[in-house]
Amino acid sequence: MIILLFRPLLIIFLGLIFKVMPLDKPGGKFLMTGFQIPSAYKSKQHWIYAQKFGPKVFIITGLISFVLTILLLFFRRKAISYDTMEYATAIFNALLMIISFIVLEYKVRKLKSDINSKEKNNVF
Repeated sequence: MIILLFRPLLIIFLGLIFKVMPLDKPGGKFLMTGFQIPSAYKSKQHWIYAQKFGPKVFIITGLISFVLTILLLFFRRKAISYDTMEYATAIFNALLMIISFIVLEYKVRKLKSDINSKEKNNVF
């Protein structure tokens, strides 16, 4: 049963690693490639913002997944088999990760529109 908590803890751990060792440019050291979302490649400022905001999203996603997994473990019915719980946790972990990348992409794109609006205001 404890193995079900491995994925959420791994997501939190990766978020903490990326928070401690953010990448200042695309590429990477060893297996650290950063949060390579399309909007992050627009400029160095976008890349740095994605690397700064990405770990927060990962840690929050891991915590949500951890809580949902704990709830599933404690409130499951006898009719739910371990295999069913494994599939259920794998599915909602995958969905949470997809949602986290969508949120990150949205935030980095929003940064682009914020920069453009500031540049238009500073043209004078």
